[in-house]
Amino acid sequence: MNTEKFNITPFKDAYTQWLFNRIKFWLEDAKKYSEITEKDFEWVETLMEESKEALNNLSSPTFVMGDFKPGNFLIYLEDSGWEISGVFDFTNSYFADPISDLIKMITYYLDNNERKIAKHLVNVYCRELEEKEDLKKRIKVHMLHQRVLDWGCAKAMNMVTWDNELPFSKWVEAYTDSAASLLE
Repeated sequence: MNTEKFNITPFKDAYTQWLFNRIKFWLEDAKKYSEITEKDFEWVETLMEESKEALNNLSSPTFVMGDFKPGNFLIYLEDSGWEISGVFDFTNSYFADPISDLIKMITYYLDNNERKIAKHLVNVYCRELEEKEDLKKRIKVHMLHQRVLDWGCAKAMNMVTWDNELPFSKWVEAYTDSAASLLE
């Protein structure tokens, strides 16, 4: 978004290419702080290739906050139930795939053994969106994107909270598969 001209600046390349380039950049960066093997790179390339068509066919670009997580929104109890009443921190916002904003919440719920809540969130949010198989492919790539950022950060700061011997591709695959299975 161009805040001087108050218009939306399109991605230099297509959204899919932008996203894939970001993933590759941060994976390469993570090599500085951890072991990222050729097998890890191959796994990432395969996952991206398998999702490319689903991302290219994205038909509902929308506002993406880029950092939707606890602490960046307020909730309020209405007569009809809980509602989001305020959203903060638009530093990473852009217009693209709406399901990408679910990733931090899905991760939060999965890490806290709240799979049922994660499944409910995903299914309510995605009930009127496109074909489930395309959604599964897209959600896997968005989870990969977030997890490569988290991996690199945790390794660089020596703050790993998981089995430190686990290869990157195995660690992130558990998340991508879990996220996709929430749509079943």
